[in-house]
Parts: sequence; C-alpha cells; structure tokens
Amino acid sequence: MLGGVLADLLKPAEIATLPADVRDGVRLHRLVDGFTDRHPVVQRSIRRVSDGLGWFSGIVVDVYFDHLLARTWGDYAAEPLRDFADRCYALFRDAAPGLPAEGQRFAHHFAADDRLVRYGTADGIADTLDRVSARIAARMPTRAVRLRDAMPALLGRRSGRQGSRTTGERDQLRVELAEVGREVGVGGVTVQSASPPPEDRPCPS
Repeated sequence: MLGGVLADLLKPAEIATLPADVRDGVRLHRLVDGFTDRHPVVQRSIRRVSDGLGWFSGIVVDVYFDHLLARTWGDYAAEPLRDFADRCYALFRDAAPGLPAEGQRFAHHFAADDRLVRYGTADGIADTLDRVSARIAARMPTRAVRLRDAMPALLGRRSGRQGSRTTGERDQLRVELAEVGREVGVGGVTVQSASPPPEDRPCPS
C-alpha cells in the first residue's frame, strides 16, 4: 500500500532507497497503472471528460475512479473503508522515519487529511484535483491547468441543476470502473504483462 501511494511522488533515485517490499508496491502500482491507462474502457471514460483537458483528462478520471471506489467500497472489500484507512495510516506512521523527506511529508498529510475516506466526498475530489493542479503548475508551468473545472462533468451538475447528459455520463463512468475493477481483480497475469507508465506522471493523490 505504501509503495502504491509513493509511486507517483518520489523520484527514481529516492525510490531506489526504499525497503524492498515498498519497492515491490511501487512496481505493482505502476503495472496496474499501465494496464488501466491502456484499457479501452478507461480510454472511453477519458474521452468523456477530455474537452479542454487533453492529456490531463486521464488524471481526472483516475481521481474520479478513486471517488467511485470509496463510495462503493463495500462492493469490492469485506473490510469497512474506515477500518482499512486507519490500518493504512498506522502503516504510514510506522514507516515514515525510513522514508525520504518528501515521502514523510506526503504520508503525514495523507493520513492527517483522511484522504482515503474523503475520496468519497465531492470536497475530497476537489481538494485532490487542486493538489494535482498545483503539482502540475510547479513541474510544468507552461501547461498549468485547473483540474477542478472538470467537477461539473464528473458530478453531473450544470449551473446547480442536474443535467441529464452529464448525469448519464457520470453513471456510465461508474459502470466502466466496475468493468475495469473486475478485470484487474482477476487479471493478475494481464496486469503483470503491462508496461509501466511514465515515471514523471504527476501524483494523483
């Protein structure tokens, strides 16, 4: 779990200093990313929110899938999300002293903000999109983007009212997440054969 959280945050040289089991988590995270990023269902989801976002629409869908997973957690796991989140935060606290400084800061704020649970709220999505936007602006100033602007398309709201087209798209994104989730859940061999995504991808958390 810790490797999955740190995979998009740390630089390769920093990852090389992590314990072997955490590096395994980084590798698994990138293999799953490589599989899902290239999956035709995910590509269809990306096209639903691509207007004005271009390459960054994939990040928006990634964050929104986290939101849907948090809201439908019981469909995928017997352990309650609250219990799972607390167990992960305890792991982060125990591992923090052995992490690079950036990893320590991120792990602390990740737990303090209760992000795993807050992913299930609209505010949690907005905060995450704002953090990723800030990271993009810092790393690629000429490509700065306000990812929060995708919120109406994600949540199916326009001018404070439910729009039938965007509501339908939101529901379809939920169906598409379930499709990919089932395939990842049973497709260990397929995931292992996927090539990892670029290492400089902005952290979606």
